[in-house]
Amino acid sequence: MGLFFIISGFYEITKNPATYPKTLRMGYPPYFITTLGCAKIAGALALWLPNFGRLKEWVFAGFIFDVIFAFISGLQIDSTADYGKAAISFVLIVFVYVLFRLHTAAQRRTGPGPKVGGK
Repeated sequence: MGLFFIISGFYEITKNPATYPKTLRMGYPPYFITTLGCAKIAGALALWLPNFGRLKEWVFAGFIFDVIFAFISGLQIDSTADYGKAAISFVLIVFVYVLFRLHTAAQRRTGPGPKVGGK
C-alpha cells in the first residue's frame, strides 16, 4: 500500500502526463496536486518507520480522505476507472488498518518481542 502511494505521489509531483491532466480536469489547482503528492510520499514513508503509532493513525486517516475525495472526483468526471480504483483502494486501506490495529494490540499484550542482535 505504501508503494502505491509513493508512486501516486511521484506522478503528482512530476506532473506525469498519465495522471496530471486528468487531475486538473477534476478541478484541483496545480499547487494542491504537488502538495498532495508530497503528503502521500511522506505518509507512505511514515508507515514504514518503527513505532510512531499515533503518526501512523494520522497517515491512515489521510489516505482514507484521499481515496474518498478521489472517489467523488471520479464520479464528477464520470470516470469509472477512477472511482473504481478509489473504491478498491478504500477497502485495501481499511483492511491494512485493521491488521495494523490487531498487530499493535497484540504487541501491547505480549511486549515488543526479542531485540535482534541485542542481549
